[in-house]
Amino acid sequence: PDEVGLGKLVEAGVLSRRCFLDGGQDTQVIVLAPASLVPQWRAELASKFFLRKQLDSSLHVLSFSDDWQVLRRMATATMLVVDEAHHLRRGGNTSQVELYDRVAAAAAKLDRVLLISATPALHNTRGFLEMLHLLDPQTYGLEDEAALRERIESRQAVAEIVASLTSDNALYLDYALDQLTTLLPHDALLQAQVEKLRILSDAMPAEDDPEFVEALGRVR
Repeated sequence: PDEVGLGKLVEAGVLSRRCFLDGGQDTQVIVLAPASLVPQWRAELASKFFLRKQLDSSLHVLSFSDDWQVLRRMATATMLVVDEAHHLRRGGNTSQVELYDRVAAAAAKLDRVLLISATPALHNTRGFLEMLHLLDPQTYGLEDEAALRERIESRQAVAEIVASLTSDNALYLDYALDQLTTLLPHDALLQAQVEKLRILSDAMPAEDDPEFVEALGRVR
């Protein structure tokens, strides 16, 4: 395997094995991958991560085209791994839309979802949003493409603001909070947390005040 592909697989293998160690006999891990990569996944998981006994019983490596198997296995999954996740698109033909919707429905109920891809998605806002939606549908709604584009365009400015959100900088928080309000006006969750922090900050709390520190952490 090439270096990039091996790195992704190693990460997924480590986390899959950890899932089995944590979950015991009821654990079900589903790996979705392009059909051409299924043999490599099976071989590596069996030989390098000692999961041969789990293959086809509690560890299922399926291709994107295994429609009925995907539908059946998703219902009892503990962990979902999707390789080449940028191929999961809601646009396209009927089968692509159906697969995306099945994965989205399953992922919303799981605590362990790993999407891996070696293909950058930042310059494909719609594709990036669709992947983020699988991980956190409440924060990244499929209708929020404009809001995500705003986040991407303002990420450097936001990073600088986040760096300034420290408890020893309490006297200067108003400027940072004003900037966040301006840069990310459509993020309702962030705006609510900013307002709570602003109220606490206006009361001039001590740097180590627990409520203030917690509110600061939520905004960060």
